[in-house]
Amino acid sequence: MPGGKIKVLTEEQARAIHEDRRTYKAIAIEFGISSMTVSNIKTGRTWKSLGLQPTQRGKRVKAYPRKKSVPESRESSYATMITNQVDYIEDKALESSVRLHF
Repeated sequence: MPGGKIKVLTEEQARAIHEDRRTYKAIAIEFGISSMTVSNIKTGRTWKSLGLQPTQRGKRVKAYPRKKSVPESRESSYATMITNQVDYIEDKALESSVRLHF
Protein backbone atom coordinates (compact mmCIF):
# COMPACT_ATOMS: atom_id res chain seq x y z
CA MET A 1 0.00 0.00 0.00
CA PRO A 2 1.76 3.19 -1.15
CA GLY A 3 2.68 5.58 1.63
CA GLY A 4 1.06 3.31 4.23
CA LYS A 5 2.30 1.09 7.00
CA ILE A 6 4.29 -2.03 6.19
CA LYS A 7 2.05 -5.09 6.03
CA VAL A 8 3.49 -8.45 7.02
CA LEU A 9 1.84 -11.36 5.25
CA THR A 10 1.49 -14.87 6.60
CA GLU A 11 2.47 -17.95 4.62
CA GLU A 12 -1.21 -18.76 4.10
CA GLN A 13 -1.86 -15.29 2.67
CA ALA A 14 1.17 -15.56 0.36
CA ARG A 15 -0.08 -18.93 -0.93
CA ALA A 16 -3.57 -17.50 -1.44
CA ILE A 17 -2.15 -14.53 -3.36
CA HIS A 18 -0.02 -16.83 -5.51
CA GLU A 19 -2.99 -19.01 -6.48
CA ASP A 20 -5.45 -16.11 -6.98
CA ARG A 21 -6.34 -15.59 -10.69
CA ARG A 22 -7.77 -12.08 -10.35
CA THR A 23 -5.97 -8.89 -11.38
CA TYR A 24 -3.01 -7.80 -9.29
CA LYS A 25 -4.86 -4.62 -8.34
CA ALA A 26 -7.91 -6.52 -7.05
CA ILE A 27 -5.70 -8.86 -5.00
CA ALA A 28 -3.68 -5.92 -3.64
CA ILE A 29 -6.80 -4.09 -2.50
CA GLU A 30 -8.15 -7.17 -0.72
CA PHE A 31 -4.91 -7.83 1.17
CA GLY A 32 -3.99 -4.17 1.72
CA ILE A 33 -0.69 -4.41 -0.16
CA SER A 34 0.73 -2.92 -3.36
CA SER A 35 0.26 -4.56 -6.75
CA MET A 36 4.09 -4.78 -6.96
CA THR A 37 4.06 -6.98 -3.86
CA VAL A 38 1.48 -9.21 -5.54
CA SER A 39 3.69 -9.37 -8.63
CA ASN A 40 6.75 -10.25 -6.55
CA ILE A 41 4.90 -13.11 -4.87
CA LYS A 42 3.51 -14.47 -8.14
CA THR A 43 6.84 -14.30 -10.02
CA GLY A 44 8.83 -15.85 -7.17
CA ARG A 45 10.94 -12.81 -6.25
CA THR A 46 9.63 -13.07 -2.69
CA TRP A 47 8.41 -15.98 -0.59
CA LYS A 48 10.82 -18.40 -2.29
CA SER A 49 10.86 -20.43 0.92
CA LEU A 50 7.33 -21.66 0.16
CA GLY A 51 8.58 -23.47 -2.94
CA LEU A 52 5.83 -22.08 -5.17
CA GLN A 53 6.17 -22.37 -8.93
CA PRO A 54 6.71 -18.85 -10.38
CA THR A 55 3.99 -17.52 -12.65
CA GLN A 56 4.04 -14.82 -15.29
CA ARG A 57 0.85 -13.14 -16.54
CA GLY A 58 -1.25 -16.04 -15.39
CA LYS A 59 0.96 -18.70 -17.04
CA ARG A 60 3.39 -21.08 -15.40
CA VAL A 61 7.02 -20.52 -16.29
CA LYS A 62 10.03 -22.76 -15.79
CA ALA A 63 12.09 -20.53 -13.51
CA TYR A 64 12.85 -16.96 -12.53
CA PRO A 65 14.71 -15.16 -14.00
CA ARG A 66 14.58 -16.44 -17.57
CA LYS A 67 17.55 -15.90 -19.81
CA LYS A 68 16.76 -14.48 -23.22
CA SER A 69 18.85 -15.74 -26.08
CA VAL A 70 18.73 -15.58 -29.83
CA PRO A 71 18.26 -18.99 -31.48
CA GLU A 72 21.16 -20.16 -33.63
CA SER A 73 18.98 -20.20 -36.72
CA ARG A 74 18.18 -16.53 -36.21
CA GLU A 75 21.86 -15.67 -35.64
CA SER A 76 22.81 -17.37 -38.89
CA SER A 77 20.02 -15.59 -40.77
CA TYR A 78 21.31 -12.23 -39.46
CA ALA A 79 24.82 -13.09 -40.60
CA THR A 80 23.52 -14.11 -44.03
CA MET A 81 21.50 -10.91 -44.33
CA ILE A 82 24.51 -8.73 -43.46
CA THR A 83 26.75 -10.64 -45.85
CA ASN A 84 24.22 -10.19 -48.65
CA GLN A 85 23.98 -6.46 -47.92
CA VAL A 86 27.76 -6.07 -47.99
CA ASP A 87 27.96 -7.97 -51.28
CA TYR A 88 25.25 -5.77 -52.77
CA ILE A 89 27.02 -2.56 -51.69
CA GLU A 90 30.34 -3.78 -53.06
CA ASP A 91 28.70 -4.68 -56.39
CA LYS A 92 27.07 -1.23 -56.62
CA ALA A 93 30.38 0.44 -55.80
CA LEU A 94 32.12 -1.52 -58.55
CA GLU A 95 29.40 -0.65 -61.06
CA SER A 96 29.59 3.04 -60.26
CA SER A 97 33.40 3.11 -60.46
CA VAL A 98 33.29 1.37 -63.84
CA ARG A 99 30.82 3.96 -65.10
CA LEU A 100 33.03 6.79 -63.93
CA HIS A 101 36.00 5.49 -65.95
CA PHE A 102 34.11 5.53 -69.23
